[in-house]
Amino acid sequence: MSFRVRLILIMTILLILAQLATATAMLRTASDAALERGSQELQVGARVLERMLSIRSAQLRDNVALLSADFGFKSAIATVDRRTIDSVLANHGERIGADLVMLTDIEGVLQANSHRNLGIGSRLPFDALWQEAQHDNGSAGIVMLGNTPYQLVLSPVYAPNLIAWVGMGFMLDSPLAKSLGSLTRHDVSFVTYDDDKTPPHIVTTLDARQQQMLLSLESRIRNGDFVDGPRFTHDGETLMMAYTLARQNDSSIFAVLQTSRQILMAPFQELKVQLLIIFSLAWLVTSMIAVTSARMISRPIQRLAEMARRIGLGERAADVKPAVKGEFALLANTLATMQQSLDRREAQLLYQSRHDSLTGLPNRTTAEQDIAELVSQRSPFTLLRLNINDFKQINDILGYAMGDQVLIGVAQRLLEQSDIQSYRFGGDEFVLLITGDQAPGRMMARFGSLMREPLMTADTQVTLKISIGEVASPEHGDTPAQLLRRSDIALYQAKETHTMALRYVPGSDEHHQRQLQIIHDLPRALRDGQLCLYYQPQIDINCGRVRQYEALARWHHPKLGFVPPDEFITLAEQSGNIDLLTAWLMTTVLHQLSAWRREGVVVNVAINLSAEDLRNDELPAQLRECLAHHAIPAAQLRLEITESAVMHEPSRAIALLMQLRDAGLELAIDDYGTGYSSLAQLKRMPVSELKIDKSFVMHMHQQPNDEVIVRSTVEMGHNLGLELVAEGVENIVTLKRLAALGCDYAQGYGIAKPMPAEAVLPWQREHDRRCVDGDVVLLPTPT
Repeated sequence: MSFRVRLILIMTILLILAQLATATAMLRTASDAALERGSQELQVGARVLERMLSIRSAQLRDNVALLSADFGFKSAIATVDRRTIDSVLANHGERIGADLVMLTDIEGVLQANSHRNLGIGSRLPFDALWQEAQHDNGSAGIVMLGNTPYQLVLSPVYAPNLIAWVGMGFMLDSPLAKSLGSLTRHDVSFVTYDDDKTPPHIVTTLDARQQQMLLSLESRIRNGDFVDGPRFTHDGETLMMAYTLARQNDSSIFAVLQTSRQILMAPFQELKVQLLIIFSLAWLVTSMIAVTSARMISRPIQRLAEMARRIGLGERAADVKPAVKGEFALLANTLATMQQSLDRREAQLLYQSRHDSLTGLPNRTTAEQDIAELVSQRSPFTLLRLNINDFKQINDILGYAMGDQVLIGVAQRLLEQSDIQSYRFGGDEFVLLITGDQAPGRMMARFGSLMREPLMTADTQVTLKISIGEVASPEHGDTPAQLLRRSDIALYQAKETHTMALRYVPGSDEHHQRQLQIIHDLPRALRDGQLCLYYQPQIDINCGRVRQYEALARWHHPKLGFVPPDEFITLAEQSGNIDLLTAWLMTTVLHQLSAWRREGVVVNVAINLSAEDLRNDELPAQLRECLAHHAIPAAQLRLEITESAVMHEPSRAIALLMQLRDAGLELAIDDYGTGYSSLAQLKRMPVSELKIDKSFVMHMHQQPNDEVIVRSTVEMGHNLGLELVAEGVENIVTLKRLAALGCDYAQGYGIAKPMPAEAVLPWQREHDRRCVDGDVVLLPTPT
């Protein structure tokens, strides 16, 4: 470096340092003056606030005094004419724009008010102001009401003695803050603190960001850091002064005035500009040589930076590559290569996010986008939702690798169909999209036949069973979510009915939504007491006396109305809520049995168990614990199970029934004759009773075949040592035929309909009274 260059550099540096020192001193002096002026303005603003509040207080006092002197108002108070009182209070309040108007008796109990949080008959919540009013014959101050500050005036009403107190108040609200802000040219806030756990209430002219800053200063404001005089906040950008308006119990109300350093320094911006111009000119003279050199170096760097920026925005490298040479050209080529790699990786990630990794088919996300596009274009199309039945067995028997090959084979078979678009939704489920109008059912038949053809995978032939649900747009929906949901409903119905393919039936969605609502609401209904139990008696055919009652659950849904037991019990089993329902049933029945025992009546009750209950290994222990808790003998409780419930897992179910029998509980087979149990399994079951299904009993006096079935069931049951109960007895002829056949007990609407618990004992007393010589006179004669 030459001497000239070094000399120029030294002079330039000295000049710059001198200018910086001068500018710093001048700006600091100007800053101190501006801040001192700002502090004085805040103190003036505080006095303006005090004056405005004083004017408002005087306005309130004058209007309250005028109201207190109103003869009609005094008369209304004396006669307790609430309508006139409310009218006068409202008129006087509206006249001055009061936000709060109230009337109390001489003890401070509210008789009328305009605030929703103050109830008639409650006491004034601000004791200090009330005590002051009694002592000074009136008072004025700032109070808290519902987390909101009010400027309130209380004044007595004499006629001629003290008959009441009337109060009016203005809210310390946003208009007041804005008005003070306009007068003082500062930001004004009214801040109320209740306790450490309650967020402060703020009325302010500040924006959201500044309000957060104000909230962060809560501890300093509470401690009075800003009360003695203006102080800067922690960031040094805001000058603040707090003014204590009132303290009520644990609440403190502050008026906060603040201004920013930027506003205070605004008049000195011209000085800054002048200094900046002088500094810039000097800097320009000393930097001209460096600028020329820097330009030569920085220009290619800027071009490369622009290239990197545009690559980041997704533009092609070939379109943005700058014309540079030398080492910069090498860097440009490197950036272009990097951009090409990013393009390839982005394309790969996009493909993976929209396609199934196993089959290569588009996935659910792609399907929803394609369906949405067709819907927006109002183009007709058909959706098929295809599911491989018993696919889990393929995985379990042949292995997961073979299961994957089956899925790949199905996908390949679908890809060979050029007129459809196929998607895999995960697991063993596929969706097919066929554009254009299609005859209902034609595509289901086509793909049903296609999928039934044997599939060869790794020298193993697999014959698939599938279910298909079909929907069409716009007939069955106009949104992707609706169409996919309804195709799923159609698929579910096809699987439930063991039908290969079903088209969506309008109304099924509503039924599905009803089922979802029942499943969702059942746990809450059990907690909230929406379900109740009805009891249907079972009588001894020989003497007519009541033997026991069957507990039947009833649900009156607040929106759906009466929900049939078969519906919500089935859905409880499917949704896993049956344990909750069974626990509620046991607890409710045993609680009722305990209540009847306290009245001196011992009644036996039967409850029904579901197939899912027989899979609950904890059920015997739960029943024993519940019986012990309510002090009910096991003999008072009978458990009824259906044949089909035992058929799911016979060995496990019979083992659990054995435990229940060993616990002292009587067991019965319900709805006998409608299931599929064999006699071999029946004799293994530890039951003591068979209940003949009502479908065989109701018309046995008219249908000889039904009577044959009942007779053979009675004979078989007795030969096995079981007692027989006939359900569905509705007339005296049926009862007598059952007696002639040797049936032991009867139950049905002809004897009594299910009744609420409170009706059981009165009905039983009346029934026992009307039993004459072993015959039941309550039964009607059949028509």
